[in-house]
Amino acid sequence: MAEGAGRGLVNATRDFIARPLNELHVVVGVGPGGNGNGGWKAARMLLSAGAQVTVLRTTAPSLPQSAVSDGTTVVGVDAGEPLTDVYRGDVFLDAMLGFDAAPPLRGAIKTVAEWVAQSGMPIVALDQPSGLNGDTGEHDGSVIADATVSVGLPKHGFKTDQAKAALGLVYLADLGIPHHMWANAEVASPGGLFAEGPLVRIDYP
Repeated sequence: MAEGAGRGLVNATRDFIARPLNELHVVVGVGPGGNGNGGWKAARMLLSAGAQVTVLRTTAPSLPQSAVSDGTTVVGVDAGEPLTDVYRGDVFLDAMLGFDAAPPLRGAIKTVAEWVAQSGMPIVALDQPSGLNGDTGEHDGSVIADATVSVGLPKHGFKTDQAKAALGLVYLADLGIPHHMWANAEVASPGGLFAEGPLVRIDYP
């Protein structure tokens, strides 16, 4: 799942920024759990594509740094410790908190979120912006993304007016889960959703 999420994040970034990845300095904020692992996977794929990559680590690493490669700059962030423009890049990938998170942000994740908001970098969020409640759409104090790449299926809360203000453009990335498996879990999923490619745009009214 982390591999698929990371690939979706990279594909959405390429589409949203509309520049070759090897021209970009990409800053990746990673947190705990599966969302953070997806960010590490994306960092590795970005390196493979020739991007300059800086990872802002907001928690103890769940993967060894060697899983990314020596070509990545990895910065451990402490809560309340200011970040400087030396880490600023062309785009920020938010892989800090995933679907089980809710506002408000705390600790090092809050530090990174506040810095990114002031940096002017465009933000692409993995699964949902860090701190947003995917069930209700509440996002008080969450990351405000320019684009969000949800994985598997969109979150229920994305339909709310409150969430739309934090999501930006919404992409959906294929995790390789067959239609019948969603049906077996009693989750409604349109068949053929990824027939034309592993990334689709979702437009909410």
